[in-house]
Amino acid sequence: MPNLRSLSASERRALVQEAAELAAEHFGDHGYNCAESALYGVATALRLPLDDAVLKAATPFGGGIGRAGCVCGALSGSVMALGLALGRTTPDAAQKDLAYERAQRLWQRFVERAGAEDCRELNTLGFDLPDHKALCTRFVAIAAELAAEELLGGGD
Repeated sequence: MPNLRSLSASERRALVQEAAELAAEHFGDHGYNCAESALYGVATALRLPLDDAVLKAATPFGGGIGRAGCVCGALSGSVMALGLALGRTTPDAAQKDLAYERAQRLWQRFVERAGAEDCRELNTLGFDLPDHKALCTRFVAIAAELAAEELLGGGD
C-alpha cells in the first residue's frame, strides 16, 4: 500500500477513484463477479498483496454468496480487501479490533449509500436479465470506493 504520509489529498482521491473504476471495469467488461471485482479494484489500486489464491477465495461470495441473495458480494469483496491490509496472522486482539472497526464502518457506509446490504434487495432485477450487470456495477464501484477510502483514511 502506498505510504499514506506521503500522499496528498488529491493523490488519495485519485487512488479511491482508480479503485472504483478498476472494480467496475473488472465486473462489467471482464466477466468477473462482484466480489472478485471489488477485491481486485481495491487491491490493485492500493497495491495490496493479491495472489491467485486470495482472488479465488472471493469467487463464491458473488451474488450474495453463490447467488443466494445474502450479503452483497461487492461488499464482501471490499471487506476482504480491508483484510489484506488490516488482517492478522497471529492472535493479536488489537489488530482484530481495528479490522472489525473498519469493516463495520465500511458496512455502515455501504448500507447508507447503496440502500441495503443484501444482494436480493439491491439486485431487484435478478441475475437472468442483462440489465442486472449495469445495476450491480454501481454497487461494485461504491463498495470499492468506500473500502479504498477506509484504507486511505478518507472514510472518517
